[in-house]
Amino acid sequence: MDFLTFWSLIGIGAIVILVGLIFLGYWIPKKLGHKKFGVWLSLTLVGGLVLVIVLTTLQDYFFFKSDAVDFLSSQNISLKDDFKITFHDTDEILDAYRKFTLEISPSDKLRIIEAIKTSPNFGQEELANENTIHYEDDHSFVIKSKHSSGSGHAPLIEVVEVSKNWNLLTCYKYIP
Repeated sequence: MDFLTFWSLIGIGAIVILVGLIFLGYWIPKKLGHKKFGVWLSLTLVGGLVLVIVLTTLQDYFFFKSDAVDFLSSQNISLKDDFKITFHDTDEILDAYRKFTLEISPSDKLRIIEAIKTSPNFGQEELANENTIHYEDDHSFVIKSKHSSGSGHAPLIEVVEVSKNWNLLTCYKYIP
């Protein structure tokens, strides 16, 4: 069974189960003599399903400058000038991945690059025993952090990249 067939069957199965639950939410109370309750129950289930679908689909539209500032402050970065969100992408269901790009001012870019260069662990490129490393690659200056989620859980990796050629700051976090 190939990948597309497998996920198509999973999707069809989920739809059948959801439609079945909505139908049973109406049919069982109707058979017990509570038709109005059945209608309200099934409408509530439909509304909840629509809400989940809309929120997961439109999650990228609910990312604001304050969310970017919060992420950057967790990396000890503050932007003094105004910035623009140019790109945002997230894993809608598990939130195991988030990436966004900011267009920043030249002065903020230079200040962040200087902070990366003067970091005590500048030059390391592997997260061995360090929780945060700072390094330079061909296209950007990078801050990479690893946050442990406790025993038995995958760590959270957060990366901040400052482009050498453009006034762009790209941030992403993921669970490996």
